[in-house]
Amino acid sequence: MLFSLALKDLWFEKLLSLCLIATVASILAPLLLLFSLRTGVLNELEQNLVLNPTNLEITFGANYRLDKTFIKSLEEDPHVGFVVPLTRSLDVTCDVQAARKIARFVSAVPSAKDDPILKAAYLEDLKSDQEIYLSESLADKLEVKAGQEIKLIVRRVLNGKNQNGIAKFIVQGVIPNHLISQDRMLVTLNTVTFMEDYRDGFEPLIFSDGSKLNDKRTVYAKVRLYAKDIYSVEPLVKKLDKDYRINSKLAQIQEVKAITSVLDTIFKVIATVTILGGVLCFIGLTISSLARKERSFAMLRVMGLEGFSLHLLVLFENVILALGGFLLAGALCLLGSAIFNEIFKEALGQRNLSFLTFEAWGIFALATLLGVSVISLSCTKFAFRKAQISDILREG
Repeated sequence: MLFSLALKDLWFEKLLSLCLIATVASILAPLLLLFSLRTGVLNELEQNLVLNPTNLEITFGANYRLDKTFIKSLEEDPHVGFVVPLTRSLDVTCDVQAARKIARFVSAVPSAKDDPILKAAYLEDLKSDQEIYLSESLADKLEVKAGQEIKLIVRRVLNGKNQNGIAKFIVQGVIPNHLISQDRMLVTLNTVTFMEDYRDGFEPLIFSDGSKLNDKRTVYAKVRLYAKDIYSVEPLVKKLDKDYRINSKLAQIQEVKAITSVLDTIFKVIATVTILGGVLCFIGLTISSLARKERSFAMLRVMGLEGFSLHLLVLFENVILALGGFLLAGALCLLGSAIFNEIFKEALGQRNLSFLTFEAWGIFALATLLGVSVISLSCTKFAFRKAQISDILREG
């Protein structure tokens, strides 16, 4: 009954109701659009850091003697996301042949489980020592695709004779240029180690017959190391910087994090001012509306409508107005977001500069209803706390 009465009252004063809905929308629409821009801009900054694993990479700037105990300590460090040892300070290289094409002195990079480069490229980990991934530039030069067979040729001079260790590999996929910009290939640590051992005069598996293995390797020159996330780079750098000369993108990460913090603060201040202004505006409109309807409410009380029911009636009316205003604000926000995304589509590709998640829409809707309910009940209590029915009717 009360809800139906609220609808009839709003329809009776439909012009005023439309004005109130437009007022609520004018308060919420800029706020929604502001937060959609905040979400898009901050998400873009963070994604640029997170999606490119090269930002998490920490490299050693010199040749060291790193034993297995040190490597194990890195594997157990909570700030480390990925680590695999490197056999030497310089890249291990070999020639790569595919059909009639050949690429010389191609760097071989060791890979292991949960390789961040492969994760970023949505590729699976290498499961066999004779599986291989190629960089996009290298695959283009060799004109090969996933599933094709290629040969790795490791050359050495032993006892004054030129010798070649040749092994066949299956290309598992191609890694995009933004993840590996040079002519490189990802293979297992065993494969890189066997390439190095073959050059050192041993007869390892894959590139030879396995008759003379190198079982004395106990130290490594470097490691291929990645932090767990952008927040783990700084503590990891501080830990390693005490004893090793390392390189990282910590400065760029801190710069982006500082920009993100500043933008977040700006958005919050603007949002706070907007919300306070909107609350004051809605309070004023609610009190004015109640004052306008004093005589109508007095008549309802004379007809037997209790005080609580009167408060509930006003609450229903304001909730309906708030929902209407929210829907209109949402439509305006979506329109504004579409305009922003179209304008910056060329610069950002498929990513959006302005958007809100479903959770954000739900939080905004819930906050709007709760805010309107509190304001409505408070204003109703304030407007009628000293009002006498006889006085209102006499003045009318």
